[in-house]
Amino acid sequence: MRIARTWWAAGWLLVVAQGSFAAAQSPAQSVTFEPAVLAVGGRKVGIVNMRADAMRRRVAEIWSESSRWSFDARSRTVAERLTSVHESSETWWRRLVSARIGDVTVVAVKGVSGSTAPRLPDTARVADGTSPRECVYVITADKKAASEFGLSPSALTKHLIAAIQNGMEPQRVGRRSGARVTAAEAKAAKHEAAIRSKQAGDEAWNDGDLVGAADRYREALGLSPTYVAARLALALALAATGDRVSAKAEARRVLSDPSATAEQRKAASGILAGKRR
Repeated sequence: MRIARTWWAAGWLLVVAQGSFAAAQSPAQSVTFEPAVLAVGGRKVGIVNMRADAMRRRVAEIWSESSRWSFDARSRTVAERLTSVHESSETWWRRLVSARIGDVTVVAVKGVSGSTAPRLPDTARVADGTSPRECVYVITADKKAASEFGLSPSALTKHLIAAIQNGMEPQRVGRRSGARVTAAEAKAAKHEAAIRSKQAGDEAWNDGDLVGAADRYREALGLSPTYVAARLALALALAATGDRVSAKAEARRVLSDPSATAEQRKAASGILAGKRR
């Protein structure tokens, strides 16, 4: 598997793992990365779950494939990279840094030797000025992945790094007693909760529970009303259950949102035209 050549096409995204991890008091001791593929509304998505001690969280999603690299192959590649880096250094997650390879943002790890994860090319730009030759990269973030989570590509780097670090060392999630939460922090926390609700909806759909999926998508929108991907998912779930009137109403809301991508608009237009996914 020539994983060193796959970075430019992958839609790999980690989601901040908060909540269930918060009760832990020390870095996770037993960590594994488990790849899988879900079927959601006529689409497939590759995922990677991180199992840390007794906890399990989804930490990566792959939203694009090619003739050479299927969703399954891509998710396995991400899991293999993360596993390799973890086996090379159990404190790798403390040395995460963002980098750019051309126009693509990646999550890199500094100072890891013996890993099979690909090295950054010499032309890469590392955010903290570290030489690319000292870094491997494990995850990329593209516009398609960003749209699925209501984030801009530039926002993904912080999200990706926080995701792993909060999962590996849960106490990093906590705030000082009495610390004031800013409006921006409160909004971000709600959106992260919305992401988890959408993920729960995707899993429910994959399990054949369309009603449960729709409920989780509504929950996500209650937390983050401008979450276009969750609204489109709700429209698709409603259409699949036969509620065409409600599905079309949600599809129109997607089309009226200026942040909707061309692909999201195409899917919403398909619902209005009565097409099934």
